[in-house]
Amino acid sequence: MANSSKISRRNFMQQSALWAAAFAGGTAAVPGIASAAREKELNILCWEGYNSAQVLDPFRSSTGATVKAESLTNDPTMINRLRAGETNVWDLINVNNPWARKVMFPEKLIKPLDRAKFEPYFSKMLPAFKPPYKWAMDDGGTELLGMCQRFGPYSFVVNTDKVSRATAEDQGWNLWNDPANAKKYGILESDDWNVFCICCIAGFDPFKVHSDDEVAKFTEAAKRVFKGAKLVGDGQTLVGFILGRALATRSLAQIRAIYAELGEQAQQGILTAPVEKVYSIEEIKAAVAHAERGERAGKILVAPNGQARITAA
Repeated sequence: MANSSKISRRNFMQQSALWAAAFAGGTAAVPGIASAAREKELNILCWEGYNSAQVLDPFRSSTGATVKAESLTNDPTMINRLRAGETNVWDLINVNNPWARKVMFPEKLIKPLDRAKFEPYFSKMLPAFKPPYKWAMDDGGTELLGMCQRFGPYSFVVNTDKVSRATAEDQGWNLWNDPANAKKYGILESDDWNVFCICCIAGFDPFKVHSDDEVAKFTEAAKRVFKGAKLVGDGQTLVGFILGRALATRSLAQIRAIYAELGEQAQQGILTAPVEKVYSIEEIKAAVAHAERGERAGKILVAPNGQARITAA
């Protein structure tokens, strides 16, 4: 890297695994009210996906516990739920570790774990997580705040029918600097995660103290990127919009086949989602057209089992 204050496209990909360790997600214990009546119950506030049957059913089966989980798509909302008094509701919270170290533990929203009981599990992980693992500890390095459960680069996804993998890997975040890509991408709405993505688009390292010039570049890039987005929304909205567009180009027979296949997967426990109402292909097409016009009065949501439902904002 010629200049340590800038990230080349390829070097960013190479360094992602190292940076990701600082953003590894973890699970922390919430200081709720202990009750004998809840010895076999566990309430989890988590990111979407961690409430799935594939994650929770093995624990349910091995312990006989009743596990209830609620998923959200950003850390600040979950933390504000605890601040509002829900420490008495949740036993575990699944967030990204900077929030545990810098916010939740100092505010006494979570309590430390027993190092003697939990640190042996770190020894079963990759060598980089050998205990005491810095990012699982409090700032003083004495209290274990949570267990690491995932790590990896936070990146973007492309439709390989439109953008090849080779192009995506070569261009990286520079794709968002190409005016030709305006109105061809969606942004996952988040209070924090987009910050370091935009830093990369602006051409500098997210993980350092920034100069006034870099802050100005960030501001310009952020305005341009959000202005050029086709859609800004949470994970469900983006997935629904993409799948809705795909459904709108298919015949009713094709959609029925898709529903049947995904429905079978749902029955097998591979996919789970509540279905409130099934809409006709005509209504799906109308909803997609509505979204494409840029109107924000409603949105299309598609559940993971392929059933579409439309909600008013």
